[in-house]
Amino acid sequence: SASVHSFGERAKEAVEEAREKVAIIIGAKSDQIYFTNSATEANNIIIKGRILFADKCATSIISPRIITSNTEHSSVKNCLSKIVDDRMCTGYGSLSWLNIGIDNLGNLDYELLDSMLDRVTKLDTNTILVSILAVNNEIGTIHDLYRIGDICKKHNVLFHTDATQAIGNITIDVDKMNIFALTMSGHKIYGPKGVGALYVRDKSLVEPLTDGGYQNTFISGTQNVPAIVGMGKACELCNEKENIKIEQLRNCLLHKLTKEIPDIIVNGTMVNRLQNNLSVTIPGVSASILVKGMDDVIISGGPACGSGDLQPSHVIEALGTPHPECAIRIGLGRKTTQNEIEFAADRIIEIVQSIRSE
Repeated sequence: SASVHSFGERAKEAVEEAREKVAIIIGAKSDQIYFTNSATEANNIIIKGRILFADKCATSIISPRIITSNTEHSSVKNCLSKIVDDRMCTGYGSLSWLNIGIDNLGNLDYELLDSMLDRVTKLDTNTILVSILAVNNEIGTIHDLYRIGDICKKHNVLFHTDATQAIGNITIDVDKMNIFALTMSGHKIYGPKGVGALYVRDKSLVEPLTDGGYQNTFISGTQNVPAIVGMGKACELCNEKENIKIEQLRNCLLHKLTKEIPDIIVNGTMVNRLQNNLSVTIPGVSASILVKGMDDVIISGGPACGSGDLQPSHVIEALGTPHPECAIRIGLGRKTTQNEIEFAADRIIEIVQSIRSE
């Protein structure tokens, strides 16, 4: 889309239109939006870019510090874990990575975040980023971005949020929430797969990971114009009013399951929760067995490891819910119908009763 011929100009205009649509949905300026291949790539860019920037500007031997919740998406969790391991092996200088816990409903301990930042910023000024999910991708807990932003502003620390699950479901305003960087994905808002976006308030505070610059010399590589245009259109079509219907269907499903499986456990809070998310634990019924028995209904258990077997989720384990291996997640969407909810409930109940009768 960087070509000067007419087709290249049309592609460039289409990308800029999409950039504007993405910016509007989060209250940003269009020149603060950068397109990526995914939210995972965007998370890596902001985390690694901040670390490289800290290294470049280092004036002391104090290690850079990043604070996250202990229930972050694997793209943040694994990225930081690898960086910590790699830096220890190369002797480049360690990275201090601190985690904030959650309560048994999935709510973040905001007071702990405040006190932790108060303590560490009195020692030094090397906390380079606080990275906390807007909405947990497994249990749907909605974190208070205004409160996190205020805490970070109070301690003069930059705040990044992975808003992949939040866009189109809750209102985001990057300025009012004091968000320095935000990441999102196209396919989570019914756009194409293979495209994401990164909002950065000030790119001069993030070191580019690749050379050959393209998007204002910040992110290199040829842009996926059709996917970007599709993501822009998806942002334009986001409609939070649909969430009322989705929430009603979700609650209907939970009611039916609870009626027939009285010992079912809801993972996370039902108050500040994403409307399309239901995560439950059914004691004595392994998620892997239940998922394999549901060929006609798509549900998921914990993250899949390399062998393809389901492993207990680190999010469910952080909740302290018993039987983490029995947790399943059910997602609803715009086109989910009442008939599908009835069918899914009946199939889950049927399989659970069959397993328990053996």
